[in-house]
Amino acid sequence: MKFNIVDKDNNHIGWTLSKYDDANVTFIDDSKPLPATDVAALKINKISAIKLDAAQMITDTDWRLQRATEREQIGVAIKNIETVADVLSEREAIRAASNRAEMEINRLRSAKSINNFTWQVEPSDYPPTAALTHLQFLRRFTSDERAAINTAAKENASVNDYMSMLQMAKFISTKDADVILGVNMLEQNKIIGKGRAGQILVGL
Repeated sequence: MKFNIVDKDNNHIGWTLSKYDDANVTFIDDSKPLPATDVAALKINKISAIKLDAAQMITDTDWRLQRATEREQIGVAIKNIETVADVLSEREAIRAASNRAEMEINRLRSAKSINNFTWQVEPSDYPPTAALTHLQFLRRFTSDERAAINTAAKENASVNDYMSMLQMAKFISTKDADVILGVNMLEQNKIIGKGRAGQILVGL
């Protein structure tokens, strides 16, 4: 037997194996089925279950995160390889989905709807991808554009400075102000074609 500890506002506080003297909390026997009409208690239990499920789902990705990290460290070249960013994005999506599910639970009004509620990670839960490795970013340029940039960097201090900054970055965010300014600078100097800055930044 274990008890779900609930405060006066029906917020879940924790679990305990035995009751103790505290007039500020309520102890709900988790070994017994809750009354079908106890909506507040049903919400607490459902939200607690969602939190546990989300935590387990994230834990289940630990080995994949370690694998991706080690592969990147030794430079394993495999087509369509799962990256560290891929796994971290999935973990963040799980958190977003569980948060969304908790809010949906709190909006429900009947015991039946709470008991029947299920949740899953949706594509919209994934964070927008803006961080790229240096190689991924350079692949957004054509081979001719990369050659033109390398040539320009030998003669143009601004281009050389920009490329040096990119080399030092572990990850490149296409939302970063310096990255945006630099790509537009390449277009303004006619090192890349007209309209290419916007395409490169969005990955076209």
